Amino acid sequence: MKDGFKSVYAGQLSLFIEMKRTLGYSYGTEERIFSIFDRFAMEKGALTPGIEEWLAREWQRPRPNESERYRYDRVRNLAAFSTFLVEQGIRSYVPGLLPMPPNGFLPYIYSHAEMAALFRAADGLRTRMIRQDTVLFSFPVLLRLMYGTGIRKGEALAVMDRDVELESGVLLVRDSKNGKERTLPMSASLVSVLKGYLAQRERLPLAHPPERLLVRADGRACGGSSTGRWFRMCLHIAGIPYMGRKKGPRMHDIRHTFAVRAMVGMVEEGMDLYVALPVLSTYLGHGSIAATEHYVRLTMDMYPGLTGTVGGQLSGVFQKESHHGRDH
Repeated sequence: MKDGFKSVYAGQLSLFIEMKRTLGYSYGTEERIFSIFDRFAMEKGALTPGIEEWLAREWQRPRPNESERYRYDRVRNLAAFSTFLVEQGIRSYVPGLLPMPPNGFLPYIYSHAEMAALFRAADGLRTRMIRQDTVLFSFPVLLRLMYGTGIRKGEALAVMDRDVELESGVLLVRDSKNGKERTLPMSASLVSVLKGYLAQRERLPLAHPPERLLVRADGRACGGSSTGRWFRMCLHIAGIPYMGRKKGPRMHDIRHTFAVRAMVGMVEEGMDLYVALPVLSTYLGHGSIAATEHYVRLTMDMYPGLTGTVGGQLSGVFQKESHHGRDH
């Protein structure tokens, strides 16, 4: 802020925003919300170092001509700040979040059993006639590559042969949504899948060696236009209900599933959440850490047993959302 905060929370607000920006958040909109809260606290005569319940409830009240989304963000940011105060040893009331306004798609988190069923379905897909232009030759590998690394479908289809180091188990992602290259480790099982696939590919009667990793049976690069139709067929075979267009489950939800499982793994290994979020954000190629926070909310909902581990950092800050997956 140009003029700085002036309420009793001024120092802690500055520290909180500085901490967030150190972690990679831009925090421009949030800073403007906190500047409004700072003036609000002064007008209400707040004098205690922690947020009192009466002040939080006054802040929660709807305002004229205010959207549900903006009101939700105001309360969410106060909850995050109050949680920060608690972590600093300051007694502070953490308000519960308002219901999140319906403004987007809720990812489907596949269970281990569902992913195994999808892999089996993909392995068994066949065309009615022998065709050389179908993506089915590479489709089972595409699903496993997305699940094993968390990369986007477009990134997976753009992987070149030279981007894959099977001996070292490393994958280079060049064609990223945010224009940032990143190097990702591959598990031994994924490396084994790729070796088997490449051995089969070498037996294809191709005039020229393909440049892309994932190709059709005629050697041409795979396009993404038909993958959705084949994936919906896999859902049907696997017994996973498809709710319709824009409702899912989607192929892209494999990436969301990877992210949630990665977050759970890091927390269970004892990694601090404030360290885990930037790591996962970089790995996924997100443009900001704020985009990664969504996975934290899903993680809290899916794995309530982790509440004792990360509850001090997350409880009351992220909305408890429902998910669609089973057998998690």
